[in-house]
Amino acid sequence: MIAKLSKKERTKILHTQLMTYFRERILDGRLRAGTRLPADGELATQYQISRDTVRQALALLVNEGLIERVQGRGTFVSQPASNDSPVTIASVSPMPKATRSSRPAISPACERIMS
Repeated sequence: MIAKLSKKERTKILHTQLMTYFRERILDGRLRAGTRLPADGELATQYQISRDTVRQALALLVNEGLIERVQGRGTFVSQPASNDSPVTIASVSPMPKATRSSRPAISPACERIMS
C-alpha cells in the first residue's frame, strides 16, 4: 500500500522536479545565458502546478546562481561563473625604497644587528 502524501510533501516534490528540469537544461547548454524563461503563471499553467510551487523552484535556482529575476522584465538564465577568466591587474607603482632618514629610530643594539 502506498502512503498518501500531504500537500506540503507533494509541493516539495513538484518544485524539486521543476528545479531539476531547468537546472539540467541550463547546465547542459540547452538553455543558454540570457534566455528568458516563461512567466511564473505560464509555467504554472504549462506544468499544472501552483504559482507558489513555481516560485519555490525558481528561488532555488536563483540561490544557485543559475538564473536571475529582474522585476518587470522577467527571469533569465545567468551568465556562467568563469573561474578561469584572466585577472587584470592595474598598474602598480613600486614602493619607494626606505632610506636611513625615513626609518623609525632604532636602538643602537638593533642597529648593530641589522648592519
